[in-house]
Amino acid sequence: MQLDEEFGKIAVPEPRGSGLKTWLKGVWPALRDRRQTSGLLDEKRYKAEALWGRYLEQSSFRSQCQRVIPAALLFLIFCGLILSFDPLVVPTRGLSVKWIDHVLLWLSAPLLVWLILVVSDTIRLGDKYAKFLGAAEPTKWPGHMLEEAGKRLGISLGGETPDAAIKEACISHWLDIKVIEMWTDIVSPIIYYPSSSCAS
Repeated sequence: MQLDEEFGKIAVPEPRGSGLKTWLKGVWPALRDRRQTSGLLDEKRYKAEALWGRYLEQSSFRSQCQRVIPAALLFLIFCGLILSFDPLVVPTRGLSVKWIDHVLLWLSAPLLVWLILVVSDTIRLGDKYAKFLGAAEPTKWPGHMLEEAGKRLGISLGGETPDAAIKEACISHWLDIKVIEMWTDIVSPIIYYPSSSCAS
């Protein structure tokens, strides 16, 4: 991860238990996706380790499937119902061409729906955590990251000077903005994946 390389690794909690039963139990909470802040706050400030751990957990393939699969199934069922009332009429020559058309349609349509929902979910998830990082109070970053960022900005931390808290807040705000910038650079290109797949 680019963030780890630039400012040092963030310690994150171990992932939760696996298994189909556990996965199915997590589908409904994942779909509701309320902005739960339990365990994320230290007084009035969000903890960077907790935010990063929660983001890694929710952006994992397993967790993303809990949100995308139900939505994709509902969408495809709804589309199937519409097509059952007004079936597609495709001008084809021969039975084999007709079957090839049906197979390609039922393969490509679910894949395109999956791609659109995955891209939307990735962007929505990043927006959610960008709002956490953009809170009025700066995020509480680990000491080693604050020191590394302080060196790059030419701000020395430490001591009991009156402006120590101001310096720490300035560096923390800068780190918040830097993380949002890095995330945007990485995620921005995927916005065009669905439209480029349709064009091709």
